[in-house]
Amino acid sequence: MAPSSFFFHSTFFMKIKAPFFMKKRKRTRNRAFSSIKREAARRKDSSKKEKNEVLEVWVTHYSSLQKFLLVGEGDFSFALSLAKGFGSGLNITATSLDPEGRVMKKYKKGKTNLQQLKKLGATIFHRIDATSMSNHKDLSNEKFDRIIYNFPHAGFRGPEHSMRVIRKHQKLISGFFDESSKLLLPNGEVHITNKTTGSYAKWDIEKLALKSSLKVIECIQFDKNAYEGYDNKRGDGWMRNNSFPVSECSTYKFKKMLDLYNSDDDNSSE
Repeated sequence: MAPSSFFFHSTFFMKIKAPFFMKKRKRTRNRAFSSIKREAARRKDSSKKEKNEVLEVWVTHYSSLQKFLLVGEGDFSFALSLAKGFGSGLNITATSLDPEGRVMKKYKKGKTNLQQLKKLGATIFHRIDATSMSNHKDLSNEKFDRIIYNFPHAGFRGPEHSMRVIRKHQKLISGFFDESSKLLLPNGEVHITNKTTGSYAKWDIEKLALKSSLKVIECIQFDKNAYEGYDNKRGDGWMRNNSFPVSECSTYKFKKMLDLYNSDDDNSSE
């Protein structure tokens, strides 16, 4: 074959093959680019998930991921203690029997505590009766993980050892248990903190709970110092803004008996 002819065929060969090499390189580049895009998208999704993850914060046995109903607040310092500890009050509904104006008048820090709670996003209701709270228009459709009533008291209507006064306290607590059972989420808990000695031991809190199908699951020593800023109040009489000793107090934790029964069934089936 003549040189010119060989050059012609070689050129032709190059002209035919070049586009295939180019297409192959182009496909390789496209695959690499697609891989980079997928990795970038994965990292972006991962970053979004990390941002959306909520950090759980604990204040004693209370979690920032739980939904709270606080009943019978005095100067709202307990609610504020939890909200500050969690860094937010969005998961807290705090209530008082007193109207807002009376809270501010009765308690030295009532006004400032309420203001701070609102800034932290807490929901606050006044004039909430613990014995009929499930009928309140703003609570009737709500459910909670934890319902807390610290130092329930029916008022100073005589000596604490009087059976007439003890029955008044029992009536208050029984009504609270009935209402709480209607507002609990599945596996939710009702907590009552109270004194455990003297006439207070005669309140029979655990027996009262059984009447509302609630059973005690734990009873632990109450440590006021674990709740920074909390200042329990007498709430009535000329010493209503004063605190009282809480050295011999416990927090009783109750669950619905149905939840406990279902939990036992689940454990036995495993």
